[in-house]
Amino acid sequence: MANLRAKQGEAVNRVENGVQSGPALQRVRAALPAIQAAAHRFKQRTFAVTGGVRIDPMTRVERRVGGNPNLSPEGQAAELTAARDEFQATVNGALQGANDDLNTVATIHEVVPPLGTQLLIPPNRAAELAAIGELLREGKFEQWANVAQRALTTDDRALAEVVSYTGRSMADTWHKDRAALDATRTALDEHFSTPSTLAGTYAATLVRAMQEALQSIADTLERPDGADQVLAANPTNPRLWWAVRPLPPSDLDLAQHWANVELAARAPASASGVMVLDASIPGQPRLVPGRSSEAPGPVHTAADSGPSQV
Repeated sequence: MANLRAKQGEAVNRVENGVQSGPALQRVRAALPAIQAAAHRFKQRTFAVTGGVRIDPMTRVERRVGGNPNLSPEGQAAELTAARDEFQATVNGALQGANDDLNTVATIHEVVPPLGTQLLIPPNRAAELAAIGELLREGKFEQWANVAQRALTTDDRALAEVVSYTGRSMADTWHKDRAALDATRTALDEHFSTPSTLAGTYAATLVRAMQEALQSIADTLERPDGADQVLAANPTNPRLWWAVRPLPPSDLDLAQHWANVELAARAPASASGVMVLDASIPGQPRLVPGRSSEAPGPVHTAADSGPSQV
């Protein structure tokens, strides 16, 4: 396990601090702050036109502020349209740039097929290993387990490939020993993993988690109150869109970080990725999972479907 942790650490370092992937991930993590800054400007610009109720951040006293008296109705409409278009352009640019950067990361750190999913064996041992595979399929689970142990002891990756591949194909036949079979295949995979192969796994998982977060942001911004919702995603709610937030500056708990990335990739913020503003507590707006009949897909922005409700 300690050896696996060390290899995982090197894998994370290769992805997070790679010459190309490192800056790309930094730009992805800068997308949410850029969108929030744009949302703040949008709210200020529209408030200057329409006026409304402003709450003092210290006293929580409400004060009504009038709109711009120098604008005609047509002028107000034009200014609101310009504010919306500027906001949408910033959002679309940030999301598209982040998506492009994620594609770069995935390309640089390609996923290597897990051990035993493809028979990647050296040609000069093809006949030998084919014969071993045939014997394993005709034998018993205990014989297979003994050969698996031999692959570990002799550090024979080619043999481990055949053993794992055969074990996967015989899982139903050896169903009574399924737990031990799966544990042995996992041990083989961990033993023969390298920082390079793990970097591909980490990058693919991180990209998926980030895509889920970006899609949630895009879906949230499609709501009429999208700017308010994005602004509510403040540091007091650190789990929201966690995957695209900056990494801790130091003392990163590798095991927890790896688990968090896997969890974020498997579980989007909600069934649709949409977050809804809950203002039931005065002065303490927060985002909660919304409802939708659609499952999350590839990241789409407002530019994909025309003007949004923002």
